[in-house]
Amino acid sequence: MDPLLIPFVLSQYKSATRLDLAWDRYLPGSLKNTTRERRGKGVRRRVGTSVAVPGQWQNFLRVDENKTELFSFLST
Repeated sequence: MDPLLIPFVLSQYKSATRLDLAWDRYLPGSLKNTTRERRGKGVRRRVGTSVAVPGQWQNFLRVDENKTELFSFLST
């Protein structure tokens, strides 16, 4: 588990009346993963302060690495 996760969640909980957490995993062979594979592949783009914002968000979000890098970037 990420050592930053628990302190971050606790800090958010201090100023909220409700906190919902969701983990989005697509296990190989699952119905969710099969459906997702049918939607097609997106384009791998780097995320950073000097990188242009993607024009096609649906294509950008179809790539797991894009989402992982985006969420990491936004949390720092």
